[in-house]
Parts: sequence; structure tokens; C-alpha cells
Amino acid sequence: MTTLLDTIKRKKLERQGLSSGKKRKQSNEASFAHLLDKSIVLKFSVFGGFIYGMLFAVSYMAKRDFYEMPYQTKIAEVFCLVAAAITVFILNHREKLNKTHLLLLTFGGLLFQTALICGTAVFIQSRGFDKSCALLVTPYIFIPMIHSVLLGRWLGIFSAVYMALFTG
Repeated sequence: MTTLLDTIKRKKLERQGLSSGKKRKQSNEASFAHLLDKSIVLKFSVFGGFIYGMLFAVSYMAKRDFYEMPYQTKIAEVFCLVAAAITVFILNHREKLNKTHLLLLTFGGLLFQTALICGTAVFIQSRGFDKSCALLVTPYIFIPMIHSVLLGRWLGIFSAVYMALFTG
């Protein structure tokens, strides 16, 4: 019954010149992309990849004697921050948690930003520059700015806060 009414309304709008007569494409909930977007295994693999990537970045930087604190302390600190970031994301951004591509964009962006900062620090240290130059060269706000534009203000703030904590 509703499709008949929708068809009549669409034909009326088409006669008035307000509609093209074409029906909008509706998403198929049984499609492969929809199944990937709702996959719990893929969500846990994004979280696991984020944890592994952050711990790898910290261990790589610790091997280059970049941190002033002991290696085990920095690993424990980053592990706690990663756990806090995932917990805050799950509690505050439930609508984004249901879509795996947004989850991948958020945590992949944070991981990319960490890799970018580590690469910049390695470049500055290998060239023999003073560590105070790192404040001028390091792109601290790159991913939080992209997240603000693509994902909204609240995820931009989330990215900015956690990037400040991760790189501090």
C-alpha cells in the first residue's frame, strides 16, 4: 500500500517538475559491504591493530633513545592510554562504533599521525638537529584537523586530546 502511495506522490511531483521520476537507490542490507561494515571480527581487528601499531611505534622510538623515561614505563603508559582511548570511544561515540569504516578511519588516522610524528622525530635526530626544532617541524594537528572535517567536531576533539597524550 505504501509503495502505491509513494508512486502516486512521485508521479505528481514529476508532473510538477519537482522530481525526475527515477527512484533513489536503496542500500541492500544483505550486501557484502554491509556485512563488512557490521562485522565484529573486523572491529576487534581494528582495535588489535591499533594496539599493536602503537606499541610498535613506542618500542621503535625507545630503541632510538628518544624517550627520557625507561622503556617499560613508556610501554605501560602507552598501553593505558590506548585502553583509555578505546574505552572513551566506545562509551562516547556509539553511533560511530556501529560502522567499521568510521572506526578504521578514526584509529587508522591516529596510528598514521603517530607514525608521522615518529618519522619526523627520527629525521630530526638523524640529521643532528636540536630537539627544540621538533616543536616547529612536527605536524601535531594534521589528523585531528582531518577528523574534524570528515568525522565531525567531537571526533576531532577526541583525536586532538589523544594525540596530545600519546605524543606528550
